Amino acid sequence: MIINSTPITTGTFSGMWVTNLVVVFPSAERPKGMIDGTLLPYDGTNLLATSGAKVSISDLTAARATDPVLSGVVMNLASECKRQAVKTSSPILLSVSAATPASPVTAMLGFADGTSHVIPDCFALCGTDQVFAGVFMAVMGEIARQAGLEIE
Repeated sequence: MIINSTPITTGTFSGMWVTNLVVVFPSAERPKGMIDGTLLPYDGTNLLATSGAKVSISDLTAARATDPVLSGVVMNLASECKRQAVKTSSPILLSVSAATPASPVTAMLGFADGTSHVIPDCFALCGTDQVFAGVFMAVMGEIARQAGLEIE
């Protein structure tokens, strides 16, 4: 056994951090669409690499038909993707990466016209764009709801 003279101290892991999220918007090529996300326990500083939650919606079209809240969030998300990239083409993919709370939360948007757009720091953009911030928070809240978590 190795004794650590400076053990890590943590708070209570009472929150969750979305480490990654992929949204495939329904399209002609992928009419069902999907959402896949991973959440890990978070204490405000540290992530706990176990006991996470997973969100997996394999048929987004069917889920939207029965869940008007989810449908509204996805519709607003698609509109915001187009606004951020200044596109008229429909978004087909959103990939959000937030490996650690110390790293920027990045988003990559893919569009039906074959182009893409990168948001290098979603939190920084939230600080300067209230519309983006509202959509971002709504999406994170919906992912939490889909994972069966309480939102404070």
